[in-house]
Amino acid sequence: MAVFGLGAVGLAVVQAAKMAGASRIIGVDLNKDKFAIATTLGCTDCVCPADHGDTPVQSVIVGEYFFIFGIFLAIFWQFLAMVCIGNQTDVVFCFLTLTGMTKWGVDYSFDCTGNTQVMRAALECAHRGWGESCVIGVAAAGKEIATRPFQLVTGRIWKGTAFGGWKSRSSVPRLVERCLAGELPVDHYVTHQFEANGDVAKATNEAIEALHGGNCLRAVVNY
Repeated sequence: MAVFGLGAVGLAVVQAAKMAGASRIIGVDLNKDKFAIATTLGCTDCVCPADHGDTPVQSVIVGEYFFIFGIFLAIFWQFLAMVCIGNQTDVVFCFLTLTGMTKWGVDYSFDCTGNTQVMRAALECAHRGWGESCVIGVAAAGKEIATRPFQLVTGRIWKGTAFGGWKSRSSVPRLVERCLAGELPVDHYVTHQFEANGDVAKATNEAIEALHGGNCLRAVVNY
């Protein structure tokens, strides 16, 4: 599976996926500073789109174009080896291992950014035939999402969720109980603390600025 956006919401998805038994969790974020905590919570791979130039991140994850290219290239090298060396060598199809991270996509992907372009990328990295992509992030007012119909005709499912389908009145107490029992660690999410020292408004504004900065998951103001 793949999680786009490793903020507090995205990391919660990673944590839940790990608890549910996901064997491979790919985290995607522009901020590499988040990769350490993402790995701690369950990410097996972390991808920074900026590291791949103009290549769309969905192509990095799916790798279908590289897969096809790799097949033809491997066949070419096999033919060349047979012509030049005979049948005395086995050509290792190493290019087939360089076909993206999953070859054909992930079973599940989650957008936790609220960015409509990222929502599309999350859908397009889902596996053809059965991949599901879930929109969690809330886009700005008036924003619309779009993709090619082919992405859905080939069997992908695109859907959204609010609070994971949980009911606040009945479900939140269960989460609190699990936290208190140590089954659901949440200390990782508090990355910044601010002391009010008599000026709560100032400390609160500093906490909000930290959240907007991109390196703060959750801030606590002590007063």
